[in-house]
Amino acid sequence: MGPSGVDTNDVSHESFAIECKYRSKIPSLIKEGLEQADKKDKRTPLLFIREKCSPKDVVCMWAKDFYEWFGVKNET
Repeated sequence: MGPSGVDTNDVSHESFAIECKYRSKIPSLIKEGLEQADKKDKRTPLLFIREKCSPKDVVCMWAKDFYEWFGVKNET
């Protein structure tokens, strides 16, 4: 359940099911991985994370890069 008590996503979107999480700190694994991937050239840093014995990956990128890639206007 979301904060409204209704089982819906945090953001309504045609193609993505979006959940937003707000924390006092982003886990260091994510921040350090993205910083390590950022070679300060024209490529966009991406971080792939997989748990041992799991077939699923998680892909992370900085929000500013996401906005640029997908043409999203950042209204924050």
